[in-house]
Amino acid sequence: REEIEEAQLKIIEAREERLAVSDVQGIVSQKMSGVDPSLPEYKRRRMERLLQGLLWKKRSSLQSLVDDYTTYFEKLMELDTSDRALVDTVESFDAFIDERILWVRSVQPFRLETWSSIVPAVSWMVSPVNWAHAVKALWVDVRESLAAYILVVLLFIIVLAGRRKMIVRLREVDKEAGNPKGTDFRPTAEALLLTLLIAAFWPAVIGCLGWRLRSLGGSADFLYAIGTALRFTSIIYLTLEIPRLVFGPEGLGRGHFGWSEGWLDDMYRILGRSYVIVLPAVFVIAALEAHGDEAFKASLGRIVFVLLMLALSTLLFIMLRPRLSAKGQEASAEGGRRVGARRFWYAGIVAAPSAIGVVEYLGYHYAALQLGLRLQATTCLVIAVFILQGMICLLYTSDAADEVVPV
Repeated sequence: REEIEEAQLKIIEAREERLAVSDVQGIVSQKMSGVDPSLPEYKRRRMERLLQGLLWKKRSSLQSLVDDYTTYFEKLMELDTSDRALVDTVESFDAFIDERILWVRSVQPFRLETWSSIVPAVSWMVSPVNWAHAVKALWVDVRESLAAYILVVLLFIIVLAGRRKMIVRLREVDKEAGNPKGTDFRPTAEALLLTLLIAAFWPAVIGCLGWRLRSLGGSADFLYAIGTALRFTSIIYLTLEIPRLVFGPEGLGRGHFGWSEGWLDDMYRILGRSYVIVLPAVFVIAALEAHGDEAFKASLGRIVFVLLMLALSTLLFIMLRPRLSAKGQEASAEGGRRVGARRFWYAGIVAAPSAIGVVEYLGYHYAALQLGLRLQATTCLVIAVFILQGMICLLYTSDAADEVVPV
């Protein structure tokens, strides 16, 4: 890309030089006007012919230079197009292999050599030079597109003020839904829309910042890696923020769906605490994956991934253990028939992240990443099904209440 831009600049410079000698006769007349008038006529004519010949040769050489640079530029463009096509082909083959050869070791299991690459990876992540370069590049982009950034800041302020009003309105709708005599479905639909809009604000801001940084950096650049990581982190952030608001004190689960207070409290705490664990870990993993250095991914990236899975299992165990004990006591009082099934499901939920961590530890890096994404997508799907079930049940209840005719 830099060579293409340099070739374009050379073409422009060569064309300007050729344009400067386009009027050969005028240049000759201007130069000859400064010659000593006492010079003999035959010498003057000879000098004019010599000067004309030099100017015509210079003009021809500059035209040849323009043609050569133009040909060079066109070849560079063809090469760039071919490179992009090659990259697309390689990526398509990688995707094909990744989809069909999941259980193939992509790296070696953890060994002593794995730990030796951690220090360079950490140094790359926290390098003041890299971060200073990122800030400088963003600042240069702000100065070059100042009007666009001013518009974005104004839009941010407007949307932020609107978000605060949405939060206030969500509380009002929650109170309306808590009215025992209320049978209207519209407050719940409005609350769901407000929840989605409120949840999307900060992830959208982070995603836009990541998109801009990604566009400023090359494919192997620190800016590109950080921008890609911010974009992916914003998606994970959104998938955590929506259920957190639904399960929150003023969310849909309490005031509209009437879900169990204890279950909502547990889920709200799990999601709230997972922010501190999940988002930084996801950012580091995504940045290393985008950077493309296999040694970095095989060392720091894998270690962070394993620690993330273990932390999620620990968090789930801490949060779900009291409910398992309470359910076990209830089931024991009723005869104890469902204690085993409940323990099995709770154990499966708690062990799922750790099992993925073991897969990563054994060297199946890509498989572990895909299983982690599938686990996250499955969790989002389950939460979406819960929300949809609550909406359908509430809609059915509202329709049934509307059909009751007072006597």
